[in-house]
Amino acid sequence: MTTENTQSAHCPESLQSVASQLVSLDFVTGTDRVEHTSGAGLKIFPQWLANGTIVYLIKNTADEGLSYSTGNTTTAVPRTIQSPSWSPDGSKVIYENVDFDVIRSMGKTIYS
Repeated sequence: MTTENTQSAHCPESLQSVASQLVSLDFVTGTDRVEHTSGAGLKIFPQWLANGTIVYLIKNTADEGLSYSTGNTTTAVPRTIQSPSWSPDGSKVIYENVDFDVIRSMGKTIYS
């Protein structure tokens, strides 16, 4: 992601203009750079699964939600969620689902 897009990624009014990619490289040498994603959308919360698939959350596109990328194939699972974390085999995912429509009174006990 460009430096300019870093700030925009935190602002709902400018999120639609943000694009980022998932890239891996040899951290010591800076070589072996591989771009795992392309195109529009803010790609966040990446995680490698045991089978080599990269899973991540994509925001601000028609395919907003969970994405699974293996080689040249990307599978989108549309969801409005936050903070996903996958099990090592990718069979389960836990995530945050925020509902801002509910008004909670101050000091009310929160359960999980």
